[in-house]
Amino acid sequence: MTSMTITSEVTPKFLKLKDLADRWRCSPKTLHNHLSDRRPMPVAVRLPGGLRFALEDVERFEIDQRGA
Repeated sequence: MTSMTITSEVTPKFLKLKDLADRWRCSPKTLHNHLSDRRPMPVAVRLPGGLRFALEDVERFEIDQRGA
């Protein structure tokens, strides 16, 4: 019998700017403006191909904004 190692590492899910705009029902340009104006936003990570937002950060941001 062989033993198997199970890891609990989960690859974080990232949203593209367009995906976040769709989720929040606004245009990508609106989100660009929010970032430029330094308005509260989830942390953005610059990856090859553009900005990405960790889904975990987006969900935490949404919860925090509801309580504000």
